[in-house]
Amino acid sequence: RDHLAGGFHRYSTDAEWFLPHFEKMLYDNALIARAYVDGWLLTGDERYKQVAIEVYEWILQEMAHDSGVFYSALDADSEGEEGKFYLWSRKEILEILGAEEGEVFCNVYGVTDQGNFRDEATGNKLETNILYLREPIPAGLSDRLAAGRRKLLARRNLRIRPHLDDKVLVNWNALMIGSLAYGGQHLKEPRYVAAAEKAANFILNRMQAKGRLLRTFRSGKAKLDAYLDDYAFLADALIDVYEANGDKRWLGQAQRIARDMQKYYGDSVGGGFFFSAADHEELLLRTKDPFDSATPAGNAVAARLLARLGRHTGRKEYIIAAGQTLKTFLGFMEQVPAGTASLLSAAGTYLDAAGS
Repeated sequence: RDHLAGGFHRYSTDAEWFLPHFEKMLYDNALIARAYVDGWLLTGDERYKQVAIEVYEWILQEMAHDSGVFYSALDADSEGEEGKFYLWSRKEILEILGAEEGEVFCNVYGVTDQGNFRDEATGNKLETNILYLREPIPAGLSDRLAAGRRKLLARRNLRIRPHLDDKVLVNWNALMIGSLAYGGQHLKEPRYVAAAEKAANFILNRMQAKGRLLRTFRSGKAKLDAYLDDYAFLADALIDVYEANGDKRWLGQAQRIARDMQKYYGDSVGGGFFFSAADHEELLLRTKDPFDSATPAGNAVAARLLARLGRHTGRKEYIIAAGQTLKTFLGFMEQVPAGTASLLSAAGTYLDAAGS
């Protein structure tokens, strides 16, 4: 976790969840922020709420295009070194915060003279530090540490920044649109819902050709035919926007995109959905994937989407289609539950919708 600006790095490179690969991905932060909102809703723990807010604020501050859509990633490297943008020496922190406040800050965040950061390739310590919390922040130090973080962030913003991957992808944007709408609804923050609406409008207005989605946008131009996850993720996100603001226009757009998903990606014989469209350029094989990767499986989100549409519209054909999709992959869900977690979650949404 980036304790200064908010957001999460891509993954841990060690078993202690200490040393990160410093790249920040849009999709990770969309999914993580939503999980933290759920954590807060389930437990009432304000720390979860605060982490979600910090992710959303970072996204709006650093990852949003002027038009409202979101960039893909921030690189791990700057000035040719992994993590350099995020690392601190103890001396530097003491100079910025002063001896007394700096000492408190270093003790809480595990900063030492020797450094806690080690080069992943060599294992050598480089007298630099990752800001890292082994324990929750003591209540009496919260305000003091927040002031210290603001000062360090202001200094860090003067450094050479990691490269920004400024392409816009529908599927990753859809995850963030849904997350912002969901977070805005439950955190009572209209700015997040408005940001979700703005990004969704951009995709609908600028990333379609002849009524069909295009996958990517960069330098003023949208291109490449979309895939299943673009359609499923976007329509599902538009339901999140609808649930957040009550505007039925978003539900109507979700239905339109879902119809195209069924028309162009559905397998009327074997069930489920292909990754590529029926009129895509010719491929050796059209695949159907039930497994989650860094993002949820497209078939899982498609099933969840159809179940949600059935619940909101009262149209049973959506719920039936969701059930058929889940049935197609039942064997995988039984045999590899860890790899099909999103399908299992979609099954819960389907059962709720079917029983309502």
